[in-house]
Formats: sequence, C-alpha cells, structure tokens
Amino acid sequence: MDYRLNLRKVGVLIRHYRNQRLSLPDKENHSQDAFLITSARHTFFELHPGYPVCSRATLSRIENGKDIYEEELYRFFLRKLDLAYWFSIQAEIQYEACFQALDTILLHGRSCEFDSLAVPKRHPDNVLYAFYDDLVQDAITFYQTGCFPSLEALNRVKDLWYCVPHPLKPAYRFIFVLARVVHPFYDRIELDPVFDCTMKHPLNALVVAMISISDHRFALCQRILKRFEEHPQGGELISLIVSHIQMYFSVATLKRKQDIPSIDAVVHPLHRLILASFLLRLGKDAIDRRDFDEAVCFFEAFHDFDEPFCVFSSIVTGKACCRVELVNPKLKVIQTYLNQVKLRDASFRLEFLLTEMSPVFGETDRFMKICFKREILGLVSETRKYKSLYDYIIKTETL
Repeated sequence: MDYRLNLRKVGVLIRHYRNQRLSLPDKENHSQDAFLITSARHTFFELHPGYPVCSRATLSRIENGKDIYEEELYRFFLRKLDLAYWFSIQAEIQYEACFQALDTILLHGRSCEFDSLAVPKRHPDNVLYAFYDDLVQDAITFYQTGCFPSLEALNRVKDLWYCVPHPLKPAYRFIFVLARVVHPFYDRIELDPVFDCTMKHPLNALVVAMISISDHRFALCQRILKRFEEHPQGGELISLIVSHIQMYFSVATLKRKQDIPSIDAVVHPLHRLILASFLLRLGKDAIDRRDFDEAVCFFEAFHDFDEPFCVFSSIVTGKACCRVELVNPKLKVIQTYLNQVKLRDASFRLEFLLTEMSPVFGETDRFMKICFKREILGLVSETRKYKSLYDYIIKTETL
C-alpha cells in the first residue's frame, strides 16, 4: 500500500485519458495548454477562470509518473476528464491479496484454482481501481478459457504498463508473447517496455525463452530450459510450457514428430492454445525453409480449431475455412477470399486481394503477408496486370 505510488499511477492515467480525448471533436479542450486552464465549471482554489493552474512542465511531470506534492492538481485534472480517484486501505488490501494469489496459482497451482480466487468488488468510479478490475478479469478469463483480451485492451495495458501491479506483470507478459505468436493482428503492438524484465521470475524466464524461439536464438532458449530441468517447478502452467519447449526442440532438431501430443486429446482451452502456438511455430519454421509438405502436416491439425488457427490452416493447406462463427472482421474478409473468391477467375481474385484485402495487409503479421505476397505475385504473373500491382505498391507502400 503506497499512496504516493498510486498518485504517480493516477498521473499516468491522466495522460492516457487526456490523449484519448484528443481524438474527440472537442479535442482543443484537452491540448496541453487548454488542459491547464481553469473555468467556471473547473475551479482551482481562488484562481480566476482563464488562468493556468500550473506550468506545462509540471503537467508533464504528473503525466509521466513523477512525484508532485500538490495533490489538488491531480483532482483538478481528473475533474476535467470526468474521472475520480480515492484511496481505500480496505480495497488496497483486497487487491494486493488478489494479485499475489493470481501469481501464486500461475507459479505453483492448477488452473481450476481460478474458480475459487477471491476477486475484490468492482470500483467503476475509481479510475485506478477500475483499471485493476479490468486487469484481473481479463487475466482470469485468459487463463481459464484461453480467450485473449481485445487488441484495444492489450494496447491499453501496454500504454499503462507503469500502472500494472508488479505481481500481475509476468502474467501479462505471457499473454502478450502468446498473442504475438498466434494472432495475426497483435503483431504490431510495440512491447519493448513490457519485455524489459529480469528472468528471476519463472514465467518471465519462459517468456524470454519463447521470444528467443521466435527470434531463432536457440542457445539462449536452451540455457533457460536447462535451468528448469535442473530445478523443476511444481506449477501446472510452468511445467506445461517447459514440456512444450522441450517438444519443440525435439521436433525441430531431432525430427521426432512422435513427441508431438495429439491436440485433440487436450481438453483445457488454454493448454490447447499453448500447444497450438508451438505447432504453429514449427509450421512457420517449415515454410521459412520452403518445406511446404512438412508445413502442411503441422497446419492440418488446426483445420477445425478456433480462430485464427483455422484461417492459418486454410491458407497453407488450401482447404476451405469451414468455421462460421469467426469474430474478427478482418479474419472474415480472409475467410471470404478462401471460401468464395479463390474459386473465381484470376483477374477477379487479384482485384479482391488488392482492394478488399488491402486494409487487412496493412495490419497483419509477417507470416500472413508472406503467404498472400506469393498469391498476389502468382496472380500478377498469370494475368499480366503489372500496372495494378504497381499502383497498389505506390498507394499502400506494401509488398
């Protein structure tokens, strides 16, 4: 319980919500200069309306999480954003216990223990505690169901990383790294501040190991893996990730495909997601080696899987994407191409790729870009429509 730390977090939240307001029609009221000004509605002690309450440098210090001892400035800026904050010892105790319990379950417990986790009552009118509420709920949902928070929610967590309590940071680092591996539209999140961590916490170490696999820094990954082999951890999640990393190296280096567990035999949705992420990595590695027959073997396992795996599978294997309940609208556009447009003539397919799917290419990950780049170049060669490709590249700076 650190009241001054909470105030610093509130300052960062003020910056976040003020920047959000800059996209609204009355954005001029939330520019840095206008934000400092008092009015008849937003007063500050005896200061007359139209005068600034502090310097821009002071506002910058507040919004960057620096200590400012005039607490009324925080209240003034929160009022201008129609937000509020108050400190509650009881709430602090409850949140701290919840954060520690969640971290303990991830390190030493089993996923079923989330059902009995004591979650504090929600505080929708408290800007900091409401952020904590969302963090806890999104983390529990992910570790119980394997459902990622929305892209908007993850971007918000990244922007407010300073405000994330330390016991929750390893849990969210794992969510981020898994999202970047498996989801084609989460790859653009800039995560340098998120992954700036030590490897003392076991989950942090495994996050670094998974990143090193993606970056093909296998020596670092194997050093981390050796640490867990020499000092095994008892938690279900930690043991599962370690076993899947071992499986990855067994298949990638020794070609022992018999070590791959059947994904259909895995019941827990998060455990299925983690296994699928390593199979996806093996499939992408095969494509990078231009070993398309081996890649198809890995991607066929995802044909009846949830999104986005079913879409990946259809792209690589050429089979129709049969899932009718896709949620992400960008994945639906890709599904339309795979199931309907791909059956049309080459000119129509090329036109669809360069028009309807153009916004999707701008936001998707490297793997998806590579797959459709090959498709586009093949259709251009077949139709001789080089001018269409040239116009598309000039317009979008893509490919």
